[in-house]
Amino acid sequence: MQASDSLAVITEPAIETNSVSDGDSARGNMILVRLGRLAVSALFILLVTGLDVFVVTGHHMDSLYLLSLLFVMKSKDRADLFIVSTGVTLLGVSGALLKDGTAGHGVEWPYLATAVAVVWVVAVSIAIFKETLWTQDAILENIADGIVMLNDSLRIVRFNKSAEQIFGYDRNELKGAPFNVLLSEPEKQTVSQMLGDLILAGGSGKYLKTEVSGRRGDGSVFPLQLSVRAARVRGRRRYYAVLNDLTGQRETNEKLWKLSNAVEQSSAATIITDLSGRIEYVNRRFCELSGYEPDDVLGQNTRILRSDDPQNQNGPNIWQTINNGESWRGEFHNRKKNGEYYWVEAAISPIKKDGRITHFMSVQEDISVRKEYEAQLERQANYDDLTGFPNRLMAMERLGQALEIRNSQQTNVAVMIVDLDQFNAVNDTLGHHSGDLLIRETAFRIKQTLDKTATLARLGGDEFLVILPAINTAKLADKVASRILEAIEAPFVIDEQEIYVTASIGVSIAPDDGTDAHSLLKNADAALFLAKKDGRNTYRFFKAHMNEAALQRLEMVTKLRKAIANDELSVHYQPLFDIATGNLVTLEALIRWNHPKEGWIAPDQFIPVAEETGLIKDIGDQVLRRACADVKEIMYRLQRPVKVAVNISARQFKDGHFDEKVLGIIASQGIVPEYLELEITERLLMLDDPETAGILRRLAKAGVSLSIDDFGTGYSSLSYLKRYPFDVLKIDRAFVKDVTHDSQSAALVSAIIAMAQSLDLKVIAEGVEEEGQLAHLKKHGCDIAQGFLLGRPMSVADLTAKIHQWQMVELEAPVA
Repeated sequence: MQASDSLAVITEPAIETNSVSDGDSARGNMILVRLGRLAVSALFILLVTGLDVFVVTGHHMDSLYLLSLLFVMKSKDRADLFIVSTGVTLLGVSGALLKDGTAGHGVEWPYLATAVAVVWVVAVSIAIFKETLWTQDAILENIADGIVMLNDSLRIVRFNKSAEQIFGYDRNELKGAPFNVLLSEPEKQTVSQMLGDLILAGGSGKYLKTEVSGRRGDGSVFPLQLSVRAARVRGRRRYYAVLNDLTGQRETNEKLWKLSNAVEQSSAATIITDLSGRIEYVNRRFCELSGYEPDDVLGQNTRILRSDDPQNQNGPNIWQTINNGESWRGEFHNRKKNGEYYWVEAAISPIKKDGRITHFMSVQEDISVRKEYEAQLERQANYDDLTGFPNRLMAMERLGQALEIRNSQQTNVAVMIVDLDQFNAVNDTLGHHSGDLLIRETAFRIKQTLDKTATLARLGGDEFLVILPAINTAKLADKVASRILEAIEAPFVIDEQEIYVTASIGVSIAPDDGTDAHSLLKNADAALFLAKKDGRNTYRFFKAHMNEAALQRLEMVTKLRKAIANDELSVHYQPLFDIATGNLVTLEALIRWNHPKEGWIAPDQFIPVAEETGLIKDIGDQVLRRACADVKEIMYRLQRPVKVAVNISARQFKDGHFDEKVLGIIASQGIVPEYLELEITERLLMLDDPETAGILRRLAKAGVSLSIDDFGTGYSSLSYLKRYPFDVLKIDRAFVKDVTHDSQSAALVSAIIAMAQSLDLKVIAEGVEEEGQLAHLKKHGCDIAQGFLLGRPMSVADLTAKIHQWQMVELEAPVA
């Protein structure tokens, strides 16, 4: 029979009801003895055989006793049912005894009650014991840890379900197998030694805990945590091995390690806070960026990092967003531990566990350099680099705002254009550095005359814009203009040199002179032109009937810009001849403008405008390029060399890298430098500038001829002729025209020629229009003559037609 469904039968000799004992006491004692033997027998059967049901039988028991047997059932699932069924059985036994007549033969009920109680106690003890065994068994089978019971020979006695899952064995396969079958080969000897030490230690309570490599049934090896504890079970020593598969834990730990190190070593600063914003973690990059150590900030609120910048007032929006479980992105202006400020771009996200927000994480990138660059770009876009005041773009924005206020408040807005008088002469004479210092100081002086509501901007060059918003009368503009002129009239000290300059101012008033920025600026510029025409160092208000010359100038600038863009400008050439031989030696390139509607426009009408506006730089580059190309074509047609002379503006020369530009044009047109002559004005030489000297020397070294133009009319200094590598000196027409009837002019021209020859310089006389002038020049040894007497400026086509009439002088250098 199986233990689970068998009945254990305890048979006692039948109690003979007809027998008469010697006394009631003896009979009671006999009953107690029989009941005791019955209880002991039942307990023995249960403990030894593990049977769950016992039956007490007697051949004189009646139906009540048999009925009680039906209640004695398996107690594995219900200990309380076992107790009840045992009680019913005892009642059956009692009934049987009574029915048998034992009680009627003088057995006292106390004896019977005592017997019943003894059996009852034994039954309850058995039930509790069985319940305990079942509970322990259930725990062992359902625990997540693998449990293996070993005997004192370290062989497997028991193997729970989790151990089966860990190792891939059926428990019956390993029953009686040595424990080290569960270990990898390298671990067997080490673990066996450790277990041996555990056995030698003896006694319960001793244990071993270590990590080893386990071996599954399929041969695979995996990390295993092993804990072995000694214990005594029913008087025998047993060893319980608790086994945990560390594969998942190792993988999790590896992921956590990677994640932790990724965060710790990230190039982004990372902060983790609790729900109230208290800092619980910061990584290394945060410490590098902020200067704080972890101990400085852990437990502190993130507010300690914020600067007082108004741009940081976005806290409510942040908390609302992240508390709703969403991420927030934005910028913070923070303060370092040492008080320095820095910018970060932050992404703040909630950290959730089981759908509930537990922490917040902020990942921050240092954007201080980017913010500085953005601020620099914004400043460059809106402010003048030299003065630090608003530029034209910002000025237009401010003027637009002032006009909007005027429309709502019905007030006036004054617009002033302030322009320094003859600044170009100062700039060209003293150099750009001194010119920049003068501009900066001028801006400072103008600002000192204005109140806080006014705007001062630099439009460019030496031109400033003043905006007076919300004025009630034009008289205020009158007073401000007077103060500005007075401030500028005072001497400037630039590089320890005292400089005197003046300014002219044009004023327009909104709404009388215009209601938009463009009209107001145009009309103020027209008024400025009138102020300059009226002698400079003054101011003028715009009037509707103002002199048309101002408007014509504005139109001239516009037309000249279009002429440059549409290639309306052309180059004509005037011949220069050797006075002694009459041979053609040079062609001077001169700019001409043939307007498509107005025809030829005289150079003295547009060249001053080009100088003022800076357009002369573009025009000069066009002339230089065209001249080099034309002279190459002319030499090709004549099969003889000829020089071309080009006038160079001071602005063009000071534009930077001028020598490189010239040599680049020469190379691109395919001529040699010896066929180019550059005419330099004396004004350019006023400043003893190493940069100017270096450019001229590099050009001369490359083979370009240099001539000093209009000698004697400017700031003539004989030291220029020694200091700079000139080849040619040109006498201005103002001296040449009077040599035949003015003895002083004649003497001066003769002295210039003699001086130049002594310095080994060739001399060119400009403006030769009479035979007497030419004779005088030839008599005193002048080398070259130029003027209407010898040839007017002409186009390339006309020049080609006439040039065959002239004898050419062959130069040493060949055509490239």
